[in-house]
Amino acid sequence: MKPHVILLLNADPDVEKALNEVTSQRGHELVTAHTAAESFRILRDGAKDVKLVIIDIDPEMHGVALLAAVAGFRETVPIVVVTGLEESYMKPLAVRRGAVECLGKPVAANRFAEVIQRHCGAREASGSTG
Repeated sequence: MKPHVILLLNADPDVEKALNEVTSQRGHELVTAHTAAESFRILRDGAKDVKLVIIDIDPEMHGVALLAAVAGFRETVPIVVVTGLEESYMKPLAVRRGAVECLGKPVAANRFAEVIQRHCGAREASGSTG
């Protein structure tokens, strides 16, 4: 079975580390883009494989602009925003622009696991005896 692909637009190594841990344990594939251009290329070339987009809203990464651009995929691909900015400000903005959730930093690995479960469903590795 092909893994669920989770696309992360990220500038924060802690977010990437936590997501790597969660996705590898659950048999998903994490694809990390460090620029908006990389994210657009991945979505254009492999959008059918991307099951979840996680955008780390960082003022220097232009995450809000990317969120607005990626929102065209929101009907088929859920978008989750992670932010170090004030969550009470960012959450309504993110939701208005197409995000299904907004998480304030720091985000623990178990919280990412819940989000992935909610939006990608369960996936067991083939050959697992559970």
